[in-house]
Amino acid sequence: MPPVDSFVGERGIAETLTLARAENGEEKPLWWYAQAFASPMLDWFLPNPGQARCMLYAGLVQGVSAVF
Repeated sequence: MPPVDSFVGERGIAETLTLARAENGEEKPLWWYAQAFASPMLDWFLPNPGQARCMLYAGLVQGVSAVF
């Protein structure tokens, strides 16, 4: 499987959170900051309510300890 090079797409959130959890040995809480902003410099857009909800649920399914 190729490495994750972006947070977008079907693997981005789930795989990134799985790797973060594995990196800390599941000993520390995993906090998830869902995107709620836009950045023209990074070509990021402001997610609509459905996309924001999907990112939130993706984090919860992956077992995050807190969501901001």
